[in-house]
Amino acid sequence: MSYERGLLASHNTKLPRTSRHVTYPRLVALAALALLLIWTWSSNSVLRSPIESVRSAPETQQKKESFVVRPHGEAASEPAPAPAAVPQAPVGAPAPTLVASAPRLSTTSISRPAPAVPVQAPVPEPIPAHDNKLGFGDIYVINLKHRTDRRARMLLQADFLDLEFNFFEASTPDTVGFVPPNPSRQKGMTPHRLACWRSHMNVYMDIVARNLSHALIVEDDVNFDLSIPSVVPRALAKINSLGDWDVFYVGHCSLTERTKPVVDAGLNLYPTNAPYCAHAYAVSRRGARRLLHHMRSAPAAVDLLQVGLHNAKLLHSYSLDPPLVVQPRDPDDPSDIPDSTAVPKNQVLKDSTYDAMVDYIHQGGSRDRYFKTLDKPKAEP
Repeated sequence: MSYERGLLASHNTKLPRTSRHVTYPRLVALAALALLLIWTWSSNSVLRSPIESVRSAPETQQKKESFVVRPHGEAASEPAPAPAAVPQAPVGAPAPTLVASAPRLSTTSISRPAPAVPVQAPVPEPIPAHDNKLGFGDIYVINLKHRTDRRARMLLQADFLDLEFNFFEASTPDTVGFVPPNPSRQKGMTPHRLACWRSHMNVYMDIVARNLSHALIVEDDVNFDLSIPSVVPRALAKINSLGDWDVFYVGHCSLTERTKPVVDAGLNLYPTNAPYCAHAYAVSRRGARRLLHHMRSAPAAVDLLQVGLHNAKLLHSYSLDPPLVVQPRDPDDPSDIPDSTAVPKNQVLKDSTYDAMVDYIHQGGSRDRYFKTLDKPKAEP
């Protein structure tokens, strides 16, 4: 007491008498307790790292709660269980060992193999379609309208050879129309021969009008050799390679075609000499123009006029010999020109399409067997 009074006296502080015995002891105790708490907390904070302080926050909170001063007589309760520890992300720079073991990012572009390009299977070259016109722009068949029997016979041969024919209506003495006067016309130009002339002239005009490069002209009473689908296209290619030409005689009645040097022995191709008969021949566009010009006044029969043009060097032509198209004379089917000449001895075929066609109609089977025995033509280089 004397100490407290001396302390108060030194500060010249006067306290009420009623509180001197109660206030000061409690203040001193509370101050001491506060100092103890501050010292404990500061010592723990200094010794721990920031990461450990964060991790031990629940434990520190529990210790702080143990120092809570409770009122006198209150029972101390059990400390609350610490909350479950939640994993915390590392704070600050990563450990050197982790940095060293981490994979490094590449600054260069990643090269990936190019996707494989699908390889297409080789496509075979298309097989050339069968040329059902023998390489010509068209195949004209001059046929009288009322001769349906001949038309049927020609259709059967075309079907057997797999050819396509263009049936062209022939003229008759009644439909020949106007014939230009010609004082030098041969006396043998009968009305039937004039009708034949008009029929061929109409075909020439159609070729020029259609601008065909070339066309084959046949009459409706002919017979084809079985080798014509294989020989004629090769012969046509041969003469095309030799330059311009006017007439190509696939069939004729001449017996003198071999008097000139052969053009292609493998194809039996010769320069034209005297191409009598006009039952199967091809003309080029140029040849059609020349024939139209020189035949416009009907000076002579078609075949005789062409022979004269060859002798005058006005036509450049070729012939197959022996011919592959013939015009046989059948007693039951005579020529439409009453005064026609006799059939020469070369109007016989080695392999007749008509005979093979008749056998095929009655025997059946495959048509290929008729062509397998043919001699294969060999064009010279």
